[in-house]
This record gives sequence, structure tokens and C-alpha cells, in this order.
Amino acid sequence: MSLEPSCANRMPIAVMFIGNIGAGKSALLSQIGGRFSSGVKFREGFTKEISERRVVLGTDPPVPAVLMDIPGLFEPDEKGTKGNCKVLTRALKKDYNFKLVFVLKADNRGPSDQDLVLMSKVNSSVREANAQRKVEFQVIVNQIMDDDVYDMYKQFVAHDNFRSFFGKLKIENFSFDIQIKTVSLLMHDKGKINNDGFAKEILMILRGQTAIKISLLKDISVTNEELSLFAIARAHAGSFFAGAAAATGVIAWIISSLYEAHVL
Repeated sequence: MSLEPSCANRMPIAVMFIGNIGAGKSALLSQIGGRFSSGVKFREGFTKEISERRVVLGTDPPVPAVLMDIPGLFEPDEKGTKGNCKVLTRALKKDYNFKLVFVLKADNRGPSDQDLVLMSKVNSSVREANAQRKVEFQVIVNQIMDDDVYDMYKQFVAHDNFRSFFGKLKIENFSFDIQIKTVSLLMHDKGKINNDGFAKEILMILRGQTAIKISLLKDISVTNEELSLFAIARAHAGSFFAGAAAATGVIAWIISSLYEAHVL
């Protein structure tokens, strides 16, 4: 499978999965040849620096690429978060054409504050570096544990690539004018992870995405205070995803009760 036509004078393509600790970035990159160490230790990620693996994606024609594994952004302490911001900035300043993928860990409450802050910060920096033109991202919602959570993500974010969800986020100093090309939902399946079962899906995700050159004008940065202010503002605004989760739970309970009463 080919990602896009090869060109002798083209800069190397770098595939970068961006996400927070525990999202499963390293494991997914390993599915397409990265073979990165993965896991979480004492609430901190194993990935501490930029790790790169040169691979060939596809066979018709083969496309040389660099897979980049980087730390999650937020650590329990602000010093760790600042260090990860520096690593992310250095990665995006490398001399590659990038395909950027946000990896989010599924949650029945919807995308977390940390995930949304990360997406906003990265998008703003990349857009600014590219003269404000829209830059395409892909999103993978990973580690979905049950069908109800899968259905909520499918109905409330994947069906229109986050547009409705982002449209409701009016939070000062955070921009959600993010161009998402596709949202892919991956059910948690240990067997697939162990046997490269997601490789084909990941290659399909990347195939239609245009690689772009990024020249950051300033470092990406975020503080714990910003995250706290974001969390407060989002809590006041309410979350229709959380409401959807509650509604789904009620509907499931009603249906279950009707079955138990032999009505259905």
C-alpha cells in the first residue's frame, strides 16, 4: 500500500503521532514498523525524547518515511510538562514534511481537557507557522473499551470530524479552528495489538493525508495554570458529550428493564 507518489527531490516524510501519556502512540507506531517501547510507569510515559525509525511504507511504489515517537505532553509536575513541550517543539522543527496524527485515549466523558489543550496548542503553532492556512490533522481515538463508548464517539465527533464538538468550545485564549481530515475509532483488542492487527487501518488513515513542511515561529508552551483555567471554563460551559453519555446510559437501562419485564 502506498501513501503517496515518491519523488526523488522530495524531503523525507515524517509520521508523528501526538498525544498525552497512556494514549498508546508508541504501540500504534510499532504496528507500522516502528518497534518503539510503550507503556506507562508511575503516571509518566516511557518515551522521554524523540525516537525515530526509518521505514518503508507501501510497496507500489515504496515510500521511505520516518516514524517519530515523542513524549506525551502533560506530566504530573509542571517541570516535566515544560520538558515535553521542548521535545515536541524540537520534533516539529526537524527538516521533514509531516503527517500529523492526534491520538486520544477514549473516555466515556469524551475528549479530556488535556487532549483538547494539546490539540489547540499544536494547531495554533502549526497554523501560525504556515501563514494561518488550514493544516490537516488526522485523529485516532484509541483504546475504546465497549460498544456504548464507540457509538458515542461515532455519533458525536466522528460523523463530522469534530466540527460540531469544536464549535461548542468557546474558551478564551484557546482556538479550535482545527481541520480534522478523518477520525478513526479503534476498539481495544490485545490480540490485534500483539499481532499488528491495526497496521492496515493505520496505513489507510495516513494514505489520504497531505504531508506538509512546518517551520515553527515560536516554541509550543503550556502551563498547569492554563490547563486549570481551561478546565474551569469548560466545566462552566458544560459538555454535550457527557450529557450524551448519561442519556445513552439511561436508554440502555430502560431497554434492559423492558427486556427483564418481557415487554420486548
